Amino acid sequence: MLDLLDKQPRQRLSDSQLKSILWVMRECGCKDVPTFTQLRKQQTTISHHLDIPSEHHTSAVGNHFYMNHLCKLFALDWSNPLVRPHLHLYPELSGPIKESWQAEKWTKEVDLDKLSPMWADWKQSPHRHYYIKELAQLQDNTYVVPLRWITVDGQEYMDALPAYYDENVGIYIYSSWRISEVSF
Repeated sequence: MLDLLDKQPRQRLSDSQLKSILWVMRECGCKDVPTFTQLRKQQTTISHHLDIPSEHHTSAVGNHFYMNHLCKLFALDWSNPLVRPHLHLYPELSGPIKESWQAEKWTKEVDLDKLSPMWADWKQSPHRHYYIKELAQLQDNTYVVPLRWITVDGQEYMDALPAYYDENVGIYIYSSWRISEVSF
């Protein structure tokens, strides 16, 4: 908790303020309150263990700021079982727009290659992955080429091009450029 207090981006605590908080905690009888030096050592150990160094940058107007490596932060979010269920991977089509992933822009304007490329049924067959722009066989033995994965009212769907096998040529062909919504 002390580390969280110390790392609030918009309301930084000075060393003197943090030392005062530690003193008040000791005076109130809290157990195992670290010294200021112990707290700083533990913070250093944690940041080295997590290996997410903050990189110093200078803006065009000379302001100094620090940034963390985005990929490493995403990796932490994905590996945290408390955070992972709250990540929204696919655009959502639902009632009024309340969150950024619910906007129609995600299904009308964004390039398909910039959206989530893969879907998997993590509960029933977690080792079967389906990718956009690759032929997929549905449970009714029809074929489609998924273009994007979407969520509609909490249910996952895909926008896909229907495909069929042409025996004359020996390949699968899109039967039309009509996009159909397919449920899993």
